Amino acid sequence: MNKAFGLVVIQFILFAVIGGGAILIPTDKIAIQWVIGGVGIFAGVIVALMAITEHGRVNRGGPSALPTPNQSAELITSGLYKRIRHPIYTGVLLVAFGITIWHAHIVTMTATIFLVGLLTYKSLYEEELLMQQYPDYGQYRLRTGRFLPKLGAL
Repeated sequence: MNKAFGLVVIQFILFAVIGGGAILIPTDKIAIQWVIGGVGIFAGVIVALMAITEHGRVNRGGPSALPTPNQSAELITSGLYKRIRHPIYTGVLLVAFGITIWHAHIVTMTATIFLVGLLTYKSLYEEELLMQQYPDYGQYRLRTGRFLPKLGAL
């Protein structure tokens, strides 16, 4: 198994733990958890869908879960990508944090913390590859945030 595929496998295992834990492990919830968690989940889905739509608009196809760049794809610097280098990861993390707040169990919290670490590592690996493929990636990286917009860049 190569590194890129291994990262994706771990990512989907963490998704399963977060989602499965929220479904299968009972917890006591209070109303504010439902509201804040629900807002996080909704916002994450919207962010991810916007980023996927922009990716499809620019490159006429959906993104891959693998961190290896598509050799025929164009670097996307429009839409959410204008401010955030990895907006799909941002959406995924918002959903994971939303589930964690909504569910409030050590299993979902721990898996979400591991997911943050994994997506940070995966994005660093992906960016090494993007630097090799796109000469302008270094400048793009300087002006945009990894998962959130850079302060002062709005």
